[in-house]
Amino acid sequence: MRILFLWLASQLVSSDLNLKTGFQTRNPSLAILLPNYTPYHVSDGKGRLLLQHNNCSNGFVTLTLKLRWISQAQFAGYYAAQERGYYRDLCLSVDIDDTDTEKNSGDNFAVQIPWLLQFLQLVNRGQDFVHVSQVFQRGGWRYMGLPTVNAGSSNQVRNFGDMSGGVKIAVPVLDLEDHIVSLISKYNRSFCGANDFHTHEYIPCRGGEDIHFLTYGFDVSRIAETGASFVMGMTYNELGRLLLQTEGGRFKYTINDPGAANNILIYDPARVDGLLLPEDGLMAPRALTEGRFRETNVLARFLEASFRGWIYCRDNEEACVSLFAPPGGNTNQQEYRTSQAWQMHEVNRVVWPAPHGVGLLNETLLSETVEVGVSLGYLNASSEVSRRSGPRETHPLPRWTAYSGARCRPSRRRSRTSGTTSTPRSRWRLRRG
Repeated sequence: MRILFLWLASQLVSSDLNLKTGFQTRNPSLAILLPNYTPYHVSDGKGRLLLQHNNCSNGFVTLTLKLRWISQAQFAGYYAAQERGYYRDLCLSVDIDDTDTEKNSGDNFAVQIPWLLQFLQLVNRGQDFVHVSQVFQRGGWRYMGLPTVNAGSSNQVRNFGDMSGGVKIAVPVLDLEDHIVSLISKYNRSFCGANDFHTHEYIPCRGGEDIHFLTYGFDVSRIAETGASFVMGMTYNELGRLLLQTEGGRFKYTINDPGAANNILIYDPARVDGLLLPEDGLMAPRALTEGRFRETNVLARFLEASFRGWIYCRDNEEACVSLFAPPGGNTNQQEYRTSQAWQMHEVNRVVWPAPHGVGLLNETLLSETVEVGVSLGYLNASSEVSRRSGPRETHPLPRWTAYSGARCRPSRRRSRTSGTTSTPRSRWRLRRG
């Protein structure tokens, strides 16, 4: 068992050598530019710090970073920033909270990690948040064809539009994620076995539905029991845990081996369905952009330290894995470390490379996400968020943008014009099963 886990861990580095080399050779210098803020240079590329506010003579500012899930390598950059003192260097005391407790009162303000469509829904409902960074540059959400008794049908599936005939799909919970809802709407699929998008009432199966959803409760060991042909999950989470499952002393599944009987087919909706909904970003209460917080560059300092943490984990994956799973231990602990090693590797792939700068929110993705949200009924078409994110607008929100490079100059990007890559709105109509 231990040999199997060590073998899988050894494959993580070799699975994408070009990308891994890119991590190691990218210049670690970083500059952040925010409107009306003093630019900070983390280093000059030679390890010399160029910080302007590091004596903490005015004391420390306390912030809470509220995670969207339990403590794991998905959030490694923030833990690295805390462990290595990057927050402390910029006079910040940051509490990383992975509980359900709300901490957003008094001076203990909470920065949170939403998916972009979730953030837009909060703003649409009148909550006063500001989107300050888009850390994940690519999507980690996938649907995967399993080698079950029904897997023969999965070989005929080119995209989500081919899901029909009551195909069984395993999902974590009854409330479907935004990606699934968007694909169901785009291809006009009927479904059962999950909750309605808007009423959240359970839809029982009566026969004739295109899709039959089955829940596995985030326990991937239960997926095979459901008899599902497909499973929804993240590359850095569910996929890694599936690949760690063993049977008869061998790994139960493999990937990238179409001829193997235990091969998992991986579908990237960004490629096969034209759907990419930005995932982990950062949002903050508007109060953190005003008054004394603005005068003392609190959010700029928080972003700077956090990005230094992500840069460190880009270049030191093993050290960041150890923040969550130290080396050694029993078989279960070794298995957990291997799963965290997989997660760290895959999370780096969605954060890096960041050609326009770490944390940049892509304007085209923003406009298309708003379009999807309006079509699904999640966003009001007449709202400020929707009106200000049209194809000729540069940004619908205060422009908290991070750029890589030493000169603090924003990259030149063409303005998006109508009729380019967005999906026609008529294709996103809802059909309830």
